[in-house]
Amino acid sequence: MIKFYNSLMFRLTLSFVILIAVITVTTYAYTYNQAKEALKDTIKNQLMQLSSIAASQLSAEQIDLLANIQAGDNENPQLLEINTLLYNIRKNDEDISEFYAMRKESDDKIVFVADDWTIQNIEDSSAVGDPYDDYEPTLLEAFKGVSTASENIYTDQWGTWLSGYAPLKNASGKTVAVLAVDMDVTVVQQKINFISSLIYYVIGFAILAAGLIILFFSMTIVKDVKAMSKVAEKISAGKLDVELPDIKTKNEIYYLNESLKSMMSAISFLTDKAKK
Repeated sequence: MIKFYNSLMFRLTLSFVILIAVITVTTYAYTYNQAKEALKDTIKNQLMQLSSIAASQLSAEQIDLLANIQAGDNENPQLLEINTLLYNIRKNDEDISEFYAMRKESDDKIVFVADDWTIQNIEDSSAVGDPYDDYEPTLLEAFKGVSTASENIYTDQWGTWLSGYAPLKNASGKTVAVLAVDMDVTVVQQKINFISSLIYYVIGFAILAAGLIILFFSMTIVKDVKAMSKVAEKISAGKLDVELPDIKTKNEIYYLNESLKSMMSAISFLTDKAKK
């Protein structure tokens, strides 16, 4: 009696499943990194679009206010309107952490001029004139009048983020401030993990389906081999009145079956001749 783990069916199935698993895992490693970068680019584009849409909601008067408001003027009614507007845009998207606006006062000095966190009285919200020292370098491109997004995930004193930036231009088309939108890295990672899990499920299903298909074909092959093996046992016991399986597909098993038929015919001929 052949043990299951020594059977041809088990070994064929296991060999092909291992081969498929190795190919799939290698493909996954490449695909995951590509999907991760593609997803990050998609998020960056979404942040750029969202910051641009929010910027378009500000009137020329509100943009002029952000260009000229001074430190300490945090209770300015127009500023409160701006922060409320930004907060109302943000609360419609649970993935977004914050909207805020900045003004460049010199080549190396950037200050906050609006922050929607102030509407919720969040302790870490920025007041007008607060310096932004650990800004992400891509932010400077937005001051040149181009919508952009942080090149990579970055960390400042408030956390770790991906950000989108949109220029705020006055009536003459000059960029006087930048509107930024942040997405927390945990949200980014959740999206990446979702893609990773989805790929895992697809790979698992593919390996299972391949294993079942291989098992089916292995059982077909082994079934014919077992039938011929039983015939060979009967022949060795001197029984010649046996039928071989009817194999239609012309493969190695078919030709082996035909060889057994020829052998049986030869044995029958020699046996009859010996009797005479």
